[in-house]
Amino acid sequence: FTLPLSISTYHLLQETVVHGYDIARAAGRKWRIEPSHAAMVLRRFVFPVLKAAPPRTFVNDANAAGVRATYDIRLRGGGRYFFIFDDGEFTVEEPSARRVDCHISADPVALLLVFFARCSQWPAIATGKLMAWGRKPWLGFQLRSLMRNP
Repeated sequence: FTLPLSISTYHLLQETVVHGYDIARAAGRKWRIEPSHAAMVLRRFVFPVLKAAPPRTFVNDANAAGVRATYDIRLRGGGRYFFIFDDGEFTVEEPSARRVDCHISADPVALLLVFFARCSQWPAIATGKLMAWGRKPWLGFQLRSLMRNP
């Protein structure tokens, strides 16, 4: 799949933010990720890549088989995306009148680190950085397990 060249700038920011975090942790140092930077990486790199990719590219086949669910991902500070799982296929859409199973309000830093498997979702859930509600809020616990690293 192809993406606009401009997305490479946001990819570089993602690499700097996420791997800077990795290096700092390995060195026993703190690394602050600015929420605005995390939101920019998600809105301008991660979500566009997920949206443009073929439907099975980022799916954990074993966990997503048979799952039919629509997630409304609400990035704190701006941005909403629908993540749709349909029996092993995954697509990202703009919000619409589609019926949503699980809404997730996400702190951008927490979501970025959970998406890239740098942090467990459980502390983020326990501290309110990731919150789920809706017709099937328990699906919020499963979201990360349905996907492979972006």
